Amino acid sequence: MERQEILDCLVEEWQGGDVSSADQVD
Repeated sequence: MERQEILDCLVEEWQGGDVSSADQVD
Protein backbone atom coordinates (compact mmCIF):
# COMPACT_ATOMS: atom_id res chain seq x y z
CA MET A 1 0.00 0.00 0.00
CA GLU A 2 1.04 3.58 -0.55
CA ARG A 3 1.82 5.62 2.57
CA GLN A 4 -1.01 8.04 1.69
CA GLU A 5 -3.50 5.16 1.48
CA ILE A 6 -2.49 4.01 4.96
CA LEU A 7 -2.90 7.55 6.30
CA ASP A 8 -6.33 7.81 4.68
CA CYS A 9 -7.42 4.62 6.44
CA LEU A 10 -6.14 5.91 9.78
CA VAL A 11 -7.91 9.25 9.33
CA GLU A 12 -11.20 7.45 8.67
CA GLU A 13 -10.79 5.46 11.89
CA TRP A 14 -9.96 8.61 13.87
CA GLN A 15 -12.94 10.51 12.45
CA GLY A 16 -15.19 7.59 13.38
CA GLY A 17 -13.94 7.47 16.97
CA ASP A 18 -12.10 10.62 18.09
CA VAL A 19 -12.76 13.70 16.00
CA SER A 20 -10.24 15.79 17.95
CA SER A 21 -7.42 13.49 16.80
CA ALA A 22 -8.48 13.91 13.16
CA ASP A 23 -8.43 17.69 13.61
CA GLN A 24 -4.81 17.53 14.76
CA VAL A 25 -3.82 15.54 11.65
CA ASP A 26 -5.40 18.12 9.37
